[in-house]
Amino acid sequence: MNLTTRQLQAFLLVSKFKSFARASERMFMTPSGLSILMRELENQLGFRLFDRNTRQVVLTEYGNGLLPVVQQGMDNIQATIAAIARSAGEKSQRLNVGATPLIAAHVLPSVIARFIANNLSISVRLFDGERGHIVDMVRAGTLDLGIGMFFSKPTAGISRIPLQRFSLCVIRSATDKSFGGSTVRWRDLPADRLIQLPPENPIQRVIDEYLVKAGHRTPSDMVLNFLETQIAMAEAGVGIAIVPSFVLPACKQRNVVIAPLVDPVVALDLFIIQSRGRRLPPGTAEFTDFVKRSIGEWAEHNGHESSLRSANSRATAPSLVDRQK
Repeated sequence: MNLTTRQLQAFLLVSKFKSFARASERMFMTPSGLSILMRELENQLGFRLFDRNTRQVVLTEYGNGLLPVVQQGMDNIQATIAAIARSAGEKSQRLNVGATPLIAAHVLPSVIARFIANNLSISVRLFDGERGHIVDMVRAGTLDLGIGMFFSKPTAGISRIPLQRFSLCVIRSATDKSFGGSTVRWRDLPADRLIQLPPENPIQRVIDEYLVKAGHRTPSDMVLNFLETQIAMAEAGVGIAIVPSFVLPACKQRNVVIAPLVDPVVALDLFIIQSRGRRLPPGTAEFTDFVKRSIGEWAEHNGHESSLRSANSRATAPSLVDRQK
């Protein structure tokens, strides 16, 4: 036999209403079409389900025997589908978010913690990775959102939402007295001591553009892959680094001095990226708005000048290693 749920549903409705006309209305088909459906079911079963005349439709002895089994089976199917749908809905409440390492380590943890504390039905899984890898994972649908400085030209299928604008700063060890001042001009940078990112990095491409404009044409041979490593090497006095101002939380944990780069001030944008054509999980819009608001509040609370003063004041204090000695 090749019974269908449509046949069984029709059988239940005719049994309930004792009318082919009323059952056919619920099935969105004609009474003659429903009669054919029931005849096909009876032929497969090998016995009649209904006694029909012009006045009424009643279940046969065999129909009465089949009715509770079919009803229970259909109830079980509907209950199972509903349970699976609820489970799928709960799983869809998880957001997969990717961010470049420094942002993942120093900007997002507190933001995510506050978000899930106020949105208990939504969980957030954080992935920290290299910028290009995050873009690929967002495009593939492995990540729902990516957060970082994505400067490349607009990519097919990827939309960018600006979060906050930051400026470039220079950092050096607190013990480095080779240059100073509350601000540093591009042309006054000791370019031979720069700790740089790889030339293909979008941040470094912007930096290189302004270094050339300031007359620094010899690239540094100190190249590192991550901002966190740049900061550590600057703290050690190996050289100096040019970094976006969102690194302030990381710098406050280091014995470094930070100064804005001026003449000119160069601004960089932090973005959220997402897939254009993909249906995103529930809670995505709420999370995006919360991150944008939180980072904006952080930037306002830690205004550029006050943040630099705060970082520099910490730079004069003993480091954690010194305090543990």
